[in-house]
Amino acid sequence: MRPMGKRRGAQALSSRRERLLEEAVRRGADGYLLADPANLRYYTGFSGSNGQALIAPGSCRLFTDGRYELQAAREAPGCEVVVCREGLFEALGEAAREMGIRRLGYEPGAVSAAFVSEWRRKAGRGAPLRAAGGAAASPRAVKDVGEVELLRRAARLSEAALTEVLGMLKDAPPGAWSESSFAGELEAEMRRRGADDRSFPTIALSGTRSALPHGKPSSRRLRGGGLLLVDWGAVLDGYHADLSRTVLPERPRGGLRRAADAVLRARERVLRELRPGVRAADMDRLARSVLEEAGLGRFIAHSLGHGVGLEVHEAPHLSVNSDERLEAGMVFTIEPGLYLPRVGGVRVEDMFLLTHDGPQPLSSVSDTIITNYHKPAVS
Repeated sequence: MRPMGKRRGAQALSSRRERLLEEAVRRGADGYLLADPANLRYYTGFSGSNGQALIAPGSCRLFTDGRYELQAAREAPGCEVVVCREGLFEALGEAAREMGIRRLGYEPGAVSAAFVSEWRRKAGRGAPLRAAGGAAASPRAVKDVGEVELLRRAARLSEAALTEVLGMLKDAPPGAWSESSFAGELEAEMRRRGADDRSFPTIALSGTRSALPHGKPSSRRLRGGGLLLVDWGAVLDGYHADLSRTVLPERPRGGLRRAADAVLRARERVLRELRPGVRAADMDRLARSVLEEAGLGRFIAHSLGHGVGLEVHEAPHLSVNSDERLEAGMVFTIEPGLYLPRVGGVRVEDMFLLTHDGPQPLSSVSDTIITNYHKPAVS
């Protein structure tokens, strides 16, 4: 996150930590251990690769090593920075006791079994660990105004980069580009436009290889006017974009045409029903029902979408297994897809902010299918 004014930044981070402690108390803890990098950044501001933080009412202690001493002091206003050169568990345990923590909550998925074992052996006296899954991740699902703006900028930067690289591909000699070179050029263009990083290794798959939902780009040469599926995104100040576009041939084969019709229809049906309070699982089922009505249900390979923010996949989870209800302020992808062996794949993926008036696109929804092929009317 781009640094705010120091006072404002400290207040915002302190408010986030207060909400975290409220969630921890509901799960039977009176303090919290942050170890996951995304959670650590969200609640303290620290973006280094090595850190743990203890959160208690009115206090935060951030533990890191000497490489990050100055960075932590700059990025984590309101936290006491402790440079720990040895005896991390002993130092954490002593701090927990000084902070009055009696039951220390933690995110089970953020630490290893070895970490838990070491804590109990070296630090646990007086401050036993208590699993409090979701306490740190759940509040991150609803984004504030600053987060939404960063996500919007990351999405638009990503789209501008793709537009530029598609133009470069169009002007290149036939066979000059491979899937891998296209992916590499797209990542380089995002960097040139100010991205900190790529959200994940870019996917660029042509022809029948596009039926691999998460296939790796290969040395296969791109043909002008051929099928191309691209899944990519930029990281901007820690926040991720995640988008997919399908470039269809001017005259797509029958199976590909049917798949494109069904995917676009599923996306539009979901967008009409999205509102605060709906069940995430119901939205996934709705999209599936449209694809099944088209006789293509057997070619579904993944769920409808997922939250995106400091992590490229985070809450909420728009899948049939989700028990979440969608709330205003959540940002998530909508990405129906169909993958037909020996034919090809079609996926459209955009990012949306859910408001009280419905979904608001953070990316350019109108450009999800790139071709002279017209979008079907939505029934």
